[in-house]
Amino acid sequence: MEAPGATRLRIQFDFARHLRTGVSMSLRMRVRDREPIGVALRRFKKLLERSGLTREARKHSHYEKPSEIRRSAKLRKLRAIRKAKKSP
Repeated sequence: MEAPGATRLRIQFDFARHLRTGVSMSLRMRVRDREPIGVALRRFKKLLERSGLTREARKHSHYEKPSEIRRSAKLRKLRAIRKAKKSP
C-alpha cells in the first residue's frame, strides 16, 4: 500500500525497431518512492543496455549495404577462428 499523497512515477520507453520483423519493444521501470532522479536514470540506462536496444539503435543508425553486412560477418568469423587457434 502506498502512503496517502505519495507519488508514483512510471517511466516507459517505447522503441519501434525498423527491422524486417517490424517488432516493437517497450521497457517499463518504476521509480521508487523518494528515489533520487539520478539513481533512477542510472537504473534506466542499465535496463536499456541490458535489453540491447542501444546496440540495436546504433546498428541501424545508418544504412549498410548487404555486401557490407556479408563482408563484416565474414571478417568476424575469421577473427573468431584466429582467436580460437591462438588460445591453447
